[in-house]
Amino acid sequence: MAKHFLSIHGLTLYEYHALMDLAREIKHRPGRYRDRLAGKALALVFAFLQHLSRAAFELGMRQMGGTTVYLPLYDAAPSASRATLELGRNLERWVDGIVLLSPEHKQVVELAGESRIAVINAGSDLVSPCQALADLLFIKENLREPASTRLAYVGNGNSVCHSLMLAAAKAGACMTVATPAGFDPDANIVRQAEADGRDTGFILQLTHDPSEAVARADVVYASPWPLSCRGSSHGDETRVLQRFQPYRVTRELMALAAPDALFMHSQPLQPGREVAEDVLGSDNSTVFEQAENKLYIQKAIMVLYLEENSRDDE
Repeated sequence: MAKHFLSIHGLTLYEYHALMDLAREIKHRPGRYRDRLAGKALALVFAFLQHLSRAAFELGMRQMGGTTVYLPLYDAAPSASRATLELGRNLERWVDGIVLLSPEHKQVVELAGESRIAVINAGSDLVSPCQALADLLFIKENLREPASTRLAYVGNGNSVCHSLMLAAAKAGACMTVATPAGFDPDANIVRQAEADGRDTGFILQLTHDPSEAVARADVVYASPWPLSCRGSSHGDETRVLQRFQPYRVTRELMALAAPDALFMHSQPLQPGREVAEDVLGSDNSTVFEQAENKLYIQKAIMVLYLEENSRDDE
């Protein structure tokens, strides 16, 4: 039976730490993994554009001797689930794994339930596990152990926020999430994070006050704002800007954090919206440094899941 990478919640503590350790090993000793996935093939099925994720998977496979095929599903919206499942049934006869980037998490779950090969979640409307693992790896390398880190997330309670909570729970970090009312994190994900962090020392606080969240934080984290307010039938950028303006990361907000606090962002960047230009360009900003770890995390995921499923088939 194929083993899939769908969410950080699905990892045991041992698997979480093994994955992080492998990513660090690959980062610092890439030569040891030059032919690790020789002969392996990976299909990248993307329902929308995400350049960094695609580049990291393609480069990662190439650097480890494997190959990829990119298959956009941009026009399959009316029957996306069926199109994805049909494509998966065909691809499993040709490739060793499928990376799926989908606007609906249920598509990822459905594909994994039907697939005989590894399914890797590159991101969905519910979780963005590759992004969060890369971020926690950066924190571990550049601050101190995540368990000693105060992480503040400010903005939209979206898939990035969800996976950061789940990763912070595995790491035993202290995390505060500040969102506008109505844009809170998913309650089920909150419960998953609290359950996962029960034995790690994880502390989670939810608030609608960005100043409270950022106070004495070691890391201040932002992600893109939504294009419309929840419940609206059309994009309403003006309403979004009004609701989210207090959550914009400015110099004044950063001044409430620890003196050397880092600013992190999931990208794509929207300078002037969720983050002020002078924060993004400051010495505290680590946006591009953190993005580098996408390559190593995604290489580690490919090694673990493609190799594991190969052993299962023997």
